[in-house]
Amino acid sequence: MKYLSIKLCLFFISISLTSLSSIAAKGNYKSILVIGHLYPLYNLYDIKDSLVTDGVSLLANQIKSIDNLDTVIFLGDTFVDGRDSVINLVEDSLIKKLNMNTIFIAANHEALVEDQDRLNVDLKNRGKITINDLNLIYFSPWKRVNGTAKVLIDDEDVNFFRANVSKAEKKIILITDMLHHNHYKDSGWRKKIVPILTKNNTSHIVVGDNDLIDHKYSWIELNGIRYIHQGISHNFYNPGMNTFLEIRVHENSDYEFIVHTIKLNALSPAYKLNKMDFSGGKARCEYAENFSFPLPWKERLMCKLIYLGDYF
Repeated sequence: MKYLSIKLCLFFISISLTSLSSIAAKGNYKSILVIGHLYPLYNLYDIKDSLVTDGVSLLANQIKSIDNLDTVIFLGDTFVDGRDSVINLVEDSLIKKLNMNTIFIAANHEALVEDQDRLNVDLKNRGKITINDLNLIYFSPWKRVNGTAKVLIDDEDVNFFRANVSKAEKKIILITDMLHHNHYKDSGWRKKIVPILTKNNTSHIVVGDNDLIDHKYSWIELNGIRYIHQGISHNFYNPGMNTFLEIRVHENSDYEFIVHTIKLNALSPAYKLNKMDFSGGKARCEYAENFSFPLPWKERLMCKLIYLGDYF
């Protein structure tokens, strides 16, 4: 009996020690969330003149469930435009529910808002935060020029990277768009910025908008740098996954990446495909016209003939 009591004591001590070690392990890192290209979650193309709040509220609850969360970085295109309804939705369904540090970075949609103060957030184009001795350096190339948004990397941007990227410090770069893609080959990123990054041992860049690869989560290595593509997709055009990225920064400034998918209802309107590839004739023409969907020139000609026939 005495022997059994000793075994039981040792058993409960081992459970207690395991629990304590789990608690210690759980608390030895800080998490940063990177969420890019948020607006397709509430601005659905096939729902005209209406905003959908369910996905944003669900995302807010999912964010709050993540352990050791320090900062949430919204990496561009959080606001689809400057309408009051958009501003109120983002504020009520997201910002007010997140009692934590948030950083909002401007991309092309925010750059198109003439009075950015209306958005009620401290909108940034570049900057740096430090978590557990890891530098997170964020950057947007979008500038408002003559009333429109343009990707423009100027001397101030180059000086920013020279001043903030150091070989001696651990770092992750955050950019709003896929500047490494051929679509932006003339932006100056490859010639002006990449040499600074490679010279200073940059290993990872997180991208906010992965639209050039149909919003599919992925990564690629170029010039020794791994670009991580995450973001929220336009499932209306191409089926994709809505993802955001957790960066766990440990006390020794080592870090790891965790991919999260937004857990929408299986029949959420955000997953609904367009009918372009499932219809023909006049219905296809009308769908393309209503949603500005590009058609091959032969189909455009066919649509004109169809409409011409209706006219006569």
